[in-house]
Amino acid sequence: MPARAKNASYSDLYSRAWKVCVDLWPLWVARFLYIICNYGAFIVCVLFTFWPLISQVLQNQQAGGHLSSADYQALIMDFFGRFKDLSFLGAVAVLAVFYLIWWTVISAWFNGGLFGRLTAWVREGEPFSWLAFGRDGFYHLIPMVLLQLFLVVLLILILGALCFIGFLGFLLLGLLHFPGFLGLVLALPLGLALILFFLAYQVFALVAQAGLMENGRVMEAVEKSYQSCSNDGFRVLKALLLMILMATGVLIVLTLFFKALELIPVLGILFLLVDFGLRVVFYMVTDIYFPALAVVSLSPKAR
Repeated sequence: MPARAKNASYSDLYSRAWKVCVDLWPLWVARFLYIICNYGAFIVCVLFTFWPLISQVLQNQQAGGHLSSADYQALIMDFFGRFKDLSFLGAVAVLAVFYLIWWTVISAWFNGGLFGRLTAWVREGEPFSWLAFGRDGFYHLIPMVLLQLFLVVLLILILGALCFIGFLGFLLLGLLHFPGFLGLVLALPLGLALILFFLAYQVFALVAQAGLMENGRVMEAVEKSYQSCSNDGFRVLKALLLMILMATGVLIVLTLFFKALELIPVLGILFLLVDFGLRVVFYMVTDIYFPALAVVSLSPKAR
């Protein structure tokens, strides 16, 4: 196996990752289909949950009433009163569990196919095929589900520890009668540190999913993610973190720009639609580009 070059610039990694995305452009189609399946199931579950309320509104309209004349407060109170019925509450719980299982399975299948095809192209130059995408998704389904569960549990534990430390800190400030503004001053760097933690956690999760393509073993993928992020002066971590920060900065600038344009009478609606469309495109691009960058950063051939 050739040695990994340590002098490749970040711009070279970024351009290689973009080339991978362009060559494997059907992955964006797969991502679009995944979004439809995921949010489609969510909308169906929400409609089933609120169907008693929706049906009452429709019956009122069919009886000759108008939407504006309906007593929505009474309808809403009647709807929430249904939660006292254990059968209705159980049906809502079943829908919630169904969507949770659906989201877990379909996201694990998609990520298995995504990282599998990215790894195959980067290392072997294997072209994209829908059959291979589906095969990789099913092959890595169980390990990807286990990895996702591990990452969720890890995130909950770390956030719980951070919240506990923060609570103790503010409690100590209160017991020692420090000025109130001191807590606000300390909250700013703590907030920035928390944001950086979430971004670093996203990088760790991306690298762990890329490492899972090696042999399908969850703990080895987690160990490799930690080693890859910490080796070579945190090179992989800094490369992905820098790109995520730049992408986040672009999104913030675009958001502020279009929020200002939305204040223009009449034309504001048009800019609102443009803003929504750009957000969809942005998320679809980054949802493929960031995994591609993780795979490229780890691959000896791509480096």
